[in-house]
Amino acid sequence: MLNQKELGEAPKTSGIYLFKDLNGKVLYVGKAKNLKERLSYYFSPNLIETKTRLLLKEAQDLYYIQTISESDALILEADFIKRLKPKYNILLKEDKFYLYLRITRINSLIEVPRVFFARKKLPDSSKYFGPFPEGGLIKRVLREVRKIINFADCSDTKFLRHRKSDRGCLYFDLNLCLAPCAIKMNHHEYLSKVKILKEFLQKGSENLEKFIRKQMEDYSLRLDFEKAQKEKIKLDTLEQIRSLHFSPEDYRENPNLFTDFYLKSLIELEELLIKNGIVKQFVPTHKPLRIEGYDVSNLSGTNPSASMVVFEGNQPLKSGYRRFKIKKVKGINDYQMIKEVVERRLSHKNWPLPDLILVDGGLGQLKILLETLKENGLTVPVLGLAKRLERVAINRKYVNLKPDSPLLNLLKAVRDESHRFAKKYHKLLRLRSVFKRI
Repeated sequence: MLNQKELGEAPKTSGIYLFKDLNGKVLYVGKAKNLKERLSYYFSPNLIETKTRLLLKEAQDLYYIQTISESDALILEADFIKRLKPKYNILLKEDKFYLYLRITRINSLIEVPRVFFARKKLPDSSKYFGPFPEGGLIKRVLREVRKIINFADCSDTKFLRHRKSDRGCLYFDLNLCLAPCAIKMNHHEYLSKVKILKEFLQKGSENLEKFIRKQMEDYSLRLDFEKAQKEKIKLDTLEQIRSLHFSPEDYRENPNLFTDFYLKSLIELEELLIKNGIVKQFVPTHKPLRIEGYDVSNLSGTNPSASMVVFEGNQPLKSGYRRFKIKKVKGINDYQMIKEVVERRLSHKNWPLPDLILVDGGLGQLKILLETLKENGLTVPVLGLAKRLERVAINRKYVNLKPDSPLLNLLKAVRDESHRFAKKYHKLLRLRSVFKRI
């Protein structure tokens, strides 16, 4: 029978956990956003579920796999349940079969590949990508990608119906398909487009990224911020699909994928800091790496506040979070607000110093933070990361990391968490001010 100490050693990361019997057979598979918190439930004094009590009585061993994201945990749980069919799991319903993206191969009747969604892999020669737990997200991505790649998604019947026509269907008129069914269609051009789609789904297409980034920057230079924001949304959805997803096969082949991903981010960070002249050698004081992330939040200068979040490794350390109500700065001045917050943070000598500081913003925020550290006699490496173009601000310039970069994903996680925490406190302050006026 399992003991509480064994469960208590689980990490505070997303992942799946497996209870096994005396013979090593899997009894139950579960998923968790936070493995430690989830597993503590099994030793709760208020546990009354009969099924769970029977499971714990029979279980002799516990095994878990950490995942890069919660989405990966969802996929991995479904994969293990379908393959192992543990006796204490409720069978997955049909709607739990996550979406795959299917690209057909050329056959004797249809001369070109087409793109479909599928719930299951069929025993055919098609190429499958996924599964994707967030069906709406992959559908949105494909809608945007189709505007660039113009692939066909018609059935065999519709394709053959238009095969001898001089032009395609409505999707051709809407510039969403190159009409590979039509006689005059350039097959070589179409196949090259499908190849770009495959490259994007497999490892990310830098050409596709560059195209969208250029569109976004062009709109920004023309001060057409509405269209620039639409391009930014495209970039965000593309990055979510490509950079945060690993397949069950990836985890089965490498159960230490989570750790390897983090180690790669450390290597990238060291290379980035050395290459840009920040340090000659990067030797973190803390193991795992300790990162502090800062963000300020205000609405038209009212109720300004700021957050400090702490990550150890690639996971939040919520006991280290701090929030600040801006006291000295009047009006809208993000730079001076950052300065005030960092000075107040540094006044707490008992708080451990980080190995890296990340500020939500660009070169301006980076400059004021560096000046504040220098005034206080500190030389902690500092980076900035703004949402507009997801570029890293470092040493008076911007650096573009690859969208599937482990380091970029780590920095985005810290930046997004600091933004969430600052916004949450800002809303609380606004609510309090409303009640005061009532």
